[in-house]
Amino acid sequence: ETVKAATGLQNVAVDTPADNRLTYRFSREENDSSLYESCVALYSNQQIYTACAASSSANMAELDAVVNGTVLAAQ
Repeated sequence: ETVKAATGLQNVAVDTPADNRLTYRFSREENDSSLYESCVALYSNQQIYTACAASSSANMAELDAVVNGTVLAAQ
């Protein structure tokens, strides 16, 4: 809900959480162009880790492919 309510974000989509991960994506205006971001939040060992891919030229599917492969290294 925090991402959906953030001021200045457009095209916000938040996936259903699964397997201790939550993916979300959005766009925003920056320097007179659209910046697209796709992120994943991972929960492990009572910690939350976030990784994002951002681009003004790649499309959301390309950014999603980057973050969808994100995993935490064994600790």
